[in-house]
Amino acid sequence: MRKAETMADPPPGRGAKGPLLLRRRVGERLADELRDRILRGDLTTENGLLKQDDLFEEFRVSMPSVREAMRTLETEGLITIRRGNRGGAEVHPPQLERAGYVFGLVLQSRKVSVHDLGLAVRRLDPMCAEMCATRPDRMETVVPALREIHRRTEESLGDFAKFVACMKEFHEALVRNCGNQTFELLLGMLEGLWYAHEEEWAARTVMEGALPGKSATRRSLDSHAELIRAIEEGDGPGAATLARRHQEDTQPQANLGVDPSVVNAQLIRPPDY
Repeated sequence: MRKAETMADPPPGRGAKGPLLLRRRVGERLADELRDRILRGDLTTENGLLKQDDLFEEFRVSMPSVREAMRTLETEGLITIRRGNRGGAEVHPPQLERAGYVFGLVLQSRKVSVHDLGLAVRRLDPMCAEMCATRPDRMETVVPALREIHRRTEESLGDFAKFVACMKEFHEALVRNCGNQTFELLLGMLEGLWYAHEEEWAARTVMEGALPGKSATRRSLDSHAELIRAIEEGDGPGAATLARRHQEDTQPQANLGVDPSVVNAQLIRPPDY
């Protein structure tokens, strides 16, 4: 990329007839360049904060254009600007937690119900379980991870909050090991929202002393054991059926303690927001 030519204002006479890139403001094009560097991993804060003066020196554009680019990246959550004499910008590669939070805000603004969210999880989670069962390397990747979490879940039977946390971890492992990154990220956002509500319900349940019966927790644990066996055997349809039954059995329990009217994105608010 030739900085001086690419970032400069459009040449006289090119105006509206020039390429789209040249019709865009300098600040927008600078933001594009910096965003690409962040996404490639070429721009980090390992060697210090990103400085406006350094960008001015490198790209030779006006300081208002530099500030416009920085504001754009800050709005996108890719940088955090620190004010003051020794200020600058911290660089943040895109994070699923932040994307999930923004997605949750969209659901909340549209007054999407927790039940609606739960239905999406019930439909997608079985697909994820089936994908895990059809992985050729499932005995090296999926099964060991699930068995380890299942062992810890059994040990947590006397601690309900810890039990729910382990159950959440189990489903996160299913998603993480499904073998498709797009599906992993999409379902990861949905399940992150759902299980945040479930953990909130579990904490409230412990405080109120209204714990589910031992038979209910045992049934949930046993369903996970059955699911592991189906994945181990490579039974995709069977794994999907077991995952669906598990969600249909456990979701109504969690909804008892959650306001079913609207998704609450604040439950997964990233710490740096």
